[in-house]
Amino acid sequence: MLLAELGKTSSQLRDMALLALPCGLRAGEIFNLKSQDLDFENRLITISDPKNKESRKAFMTNAVKEMLLARVTGKPDELIFKARNHHGRIKAISQAFRKAVDGLGFNKGISDPRQVITFHLLRHTFASWLALQGEPILTIKELLGHKILTMTQRYAHLVRDHKRNATLRLENLFNEKVEKQLQQVEKF
Repeated sequence: MLLAELGKTSSQLRDMALLALPCGLRAGEIFNLKSQDLDFENRLITISDPKNKESRKAFMTNAVKEMLLARVTGKPDELIFKARNHHGRIKAISQAFRKAVDGLGFNKGISDPRQVITFHLLRHTFASWLALQGEPILTIKELLGHKILTMTQRYAHLVRDHKRNATLRLENLFNEKVEKQLQQVEKF
């Protein structure tokens, strides 16, 4: 719903949100993206100027790849997303994002600023989805580009079932081994 609403106002803002949600990029990382950072063959995005100063790779989904292919002009050092008024680097997310969120009523009745939907929440959603599908916390840390694991720990509570499933898989493996040994003993 949010992507559709953003598209009504700004295709560029919708595309930036599309990049943040399935790739976990920060707004500043999106603003800095250049054509040379995109490897369409391997579906990789190089984040060369991240917040923590350590470059990393993000992976393109099909939708992200299609969107980025449509935005690339061919000049390696050209920004993918440009400010409307001066065609240089964007400095901040447009107020159109807040207006779209408000128009959908997502922040209606929310007074706690920590609960308000912002552009950065798309990055948190990416991390939460990874945790909910059972990805290891270290994988989430690397995909987010966190320097220390403590930053990623906020998603650990979402990985509970993954831990439970790991224990159950171990139990199943153990039971299979015991069953095979019992079958061999019965043969003698």
